[in-house]
Amino acid sequence: MNRRKGFTLIELLVVISIIALLIALLLPALARAKQLADSVVCLSNVRQIGLGENMFANEHKGLVQPDTDSSIMQYTETPDAGHTMFAYRYTTYDPATGQYVPVGNPVLKDWASALVPYLGGQENQTFMNFGVNGAGSKVFLCPSDPTLNDQYPGYQLFNNVETGQNGNTQPTPAGYPGYFQGYYPISYGINADIASANYNGQYAAFNPNWAFQIAAGSSSSSAHTAAAGCKLSSVANPASTLMFGDCGVRPNPGGIDAQGGNGLFYCDETYYTTAYTYASALPANVNVETLQAIADDAALRDRIPLSPNVLPLPVGDAGGNNMGWLRHGTTINIAFVDGHAAEVTPSDFPTVFVDPH
Repeated sequence: MNRRKGFTLIELLVVISIIALLIALLLPALARAKQLADSVVCLSNVRQIGLGENMFANEHKGLVQPDTDSSIMQYTETPDAGHTMFAYRYTTYDPATGQYVPVGNPVLKDWASALVPYLGGQENQTFMNFGVNGAGSKVFLCPSDPTLNDQYPGYQLFNNVETGQNGNTQPTPAGYPGYFQGYYPISYGINADIASANYNGQYAAFNPNWAFQIAAGSSSSSAHTAAAGCKLSSVANPASTLMFGDCGVRPNPGGIDAQGGNGLFYCDETYYTTAYTYASALPANVNVETLQAIADDAALRDRIPLSPNVLPLPVGDAGGNNMGWLRHGTTINIAFVDGHAAEVTPSDFPTVFVDPH
């Protein structure tokens, strides 16, 4: 009688060992492939956001939606009594009822929600809930952003975010220190040097208490220390000036950038600016109008999601526990003012303008 042949224990162990070896060889390649795929999705996101901003500007006389507080835009130096210059909301979401209810006065939309109608959403939707089952909101989320798995994903959008019934109220999530003034699911930052209203004649402003002057570099006159006032026509080099990009690191490391309690310098704020606190310490050969100067500034560098071993921390920076530093290896994704988008490495930073002048 013929006996049925089978694997011996040694043969089985050899097969298992070969399979384990193949898996070990393939896993890094698969991880790298996923990282590349996520970077492509992220690049597509910033490109869509950039194109949406250009469509918004085309319908608003060349203006982009401000990141400035609503009260400044309506009632002080940049009056918009007719509420026609920018995008406003006339209702607010009531979490108790799940309904949208009217607000007493129109409130300026945050810059991301203002772009929703140009990204396939409706006028009454926010960047957090548009599209089928809210799927459109993914355009504001980098798939490589590690904070997306957090209970409070994203970063501080800062002004005019729709929450509760009190206009611009932004609650602090439970369990977070007070300076985490409300986190929202967003992975990208806007160029505040372009998207901030001028205040007191010469300053840009997020709100009446936090006004700033942008850098006046070698190609700028002293008159160009005010922001662009939300005018795309004020941008001198649209093809090389950042409009949106990968932005934000958390938790806040509590280093130099947090001293004095100025939330604008927290690394979890989603904006870029050349408003330097430590400009006198920058290397002499750095153009203060560029992304390189931000990378060399002890306060502003921390918002760039590149790890310290890719982009070294400035001298004197306290660093942190690095949650969110690394998204795409050695690159960040940027949308430029003219609408195109590109991967940018630290070696490109000297040629990427932030100052619009």
